Amino acid sequence: MAELCTAAEPEEITAGGDRSEAHQPGRRLLPTSLTPWLVFLVAVLWHSADRLIIPPLNRLLEANICRVYFREHDPSVIDSSDQVPEHLCKSNSVQIQLALLLGCIQTIGLVCGRLYLVPYFYRLVQQTLTR
Repeated sequence: MAELCTAAEPEEITAGGDRSEAHQPGRRLLPTSLTPWLVFLVAVLWHSADRLIIPPLNRLLEANICRVYFREHDPSVIDSSDQVPEHLCKSNSVQIQLALLLGCIQTIGLVCGRLYLVPYFYRLVQQTLTR
């Protein structure tokens, strides 16, 4: 049967999970010089993924706004598969609604992103003031 780690023996477990060598205080899993590069890589990948999702999202939102608009104003242009031809979706009224919706999405993302940083900023200020 596998051994369970108790609260009395955490110093025996290393990063790999084996108990062959004791934990050394101050030992890091990653070298200090590598950490900024990994953070940079994660940020680049996150930003790239965020940019890759924008064109399909725009098309889906535009198609839905267009369908709703033409259901109210001219249902004859909606085909049997409940789709509207894309060239009709380029009208000003549909594009204005799309721009408003995309602006709201961007604003909500920006506000949530900034609110997410507040606890970290508070912690940073506390650490700075206690030194």
